[in-house]
Amino acid sequence: MLSIAEVECPHCGARGKLILPSQGAVLIGPCPRCQEMVAVFCGMGLPLDKAIMTEGSQDEKHAHLMEVLTSFLDHAIAETLAQHDKEGGEEGAEDAAEFDESTPRGDEVISGEEFDRFKSEDLKLLDDKDYFNAIFKK
Repeated sequence: MLSIAEVECPHCGARGKLILPSQGAVLIGPCPRCQEMVAVFCGMGLPLDKAIMTEGSQDEKHAHLMEVLTSFLDHAIAETLAQHDKEGGEEGAEDAAEFDESTPRGDEVISGEEFDRFKSEDLKLLDDKDYFNAIFKK
């Protein structure tokens, strides 16, 4: 499934829409307005050093891209954790700490046999409208 994202150049602020490929892909290229190098990851424009990306060795390009992506991910994770804590995530953390593998996750736990049957029989039928309606539209 393709998604369209509005991306802003981190160098000059130019905005444009891109069709993003699969989730987790990194697009690298020049900004159409300022020609500076940009990496697009998760719908965000991240600044790249043009000299490294056009004239550097493969190792230098790799190291620079990893540095930029790591910085972005560190910031995104910190924001996510701060938001989680702000919304009362501490209580959820205590609940998660008490969970172990033997704790059922709901009223019913499917067996390995049921899972195997689903994979071998039911999964193939999900595109069948009558089957789908019989199972999911009760």
